[in-house]
Amino acid sequence: ALKKEVALLVEQNQRLSEEADNLTRALKGDSQAQGAWGEMILERLLEDAGLVKGVEYTLQESTTGADGGRLRPDAVVKLPEDKHLIIDSKVSLVHYERHTASTDPAERDRLLKQHVESLRTHAKGLGQKEYTKIHGIGSVDFVL
Repeated sequence: ALKKEVALLVEQNQRLSEEADNLTRALKGDSQAQGAWGEMILERLLEDAGLVKGVEYTLQESTTGADGGRLRPDAVVKLPEDKHLIIDSKVSLVHYERHTASTDPAERDRLLKQHVESLRTHAKGLGQKEYTKIHGIGSVDFVL
């Protein structure tokens, strides 16, 4: 019985290792996989916070911006007093992953700076989307 249990644990460990490798590969190179992963983590965070999907938050709901253009935030969380928190969970991890994998201090520094610049560029892009001016949504003054 013990031998069978150990064999089962070994099999589960191998499967978990393969899944972790697949996730690592996906997050390193595929921006769509990164986005899907971010959205999945976001939904888990909202659920773990005790929020109910469709009642206290929505995911990937298309809406119209102030300029008439289409916007699709990753999540909209309903707040008291008819306010809403807009969440965009997309971010690039390419430079960060390379930074953590590098052993050369100069390269690590350069890659970390590139990661910070990538985050700044993303934040500026969020500001240009004008999520806070979505038609029919009383948004707070920032996007998360």
